[in-house]
Amino acid sequence: VLSAALAGLVCGILAGTGAALLTGNIGYGPIVGVAMFLAITWASMMGTAMPIVFTRLHIDPALASGPLVTTLSDSFALLIYFGLSLLLVNVVGLR
Repeated sequence: VLSAALAGLVCGILAGTGAALLTGNIGYGPIVGVAMFLAITWASMMGTAMPIVFTRLHIDPALASGPLVTTLSDSFALLIYFGLSLLLVNVVGLR
């Protein structure tokens, strides 16, 4: 989890800086950066946990975990991004 958090932090900083520079709006940087950090950390935890769960259920983890991890990671990444955007725009007032 620590290495995933570090990778998420680096990617989040780079993506947040890029978003802020490309759009010219500094408010987009934290949204993209934090969403990227959370999405990468979540995907790493799912990629670690799912094979363990499938092994304990006596299901081949190589066949079952790939599609499930990809689907869960992508779905939660979108939920994280849109939820964080909604929160920061409506509650904090970033525009």
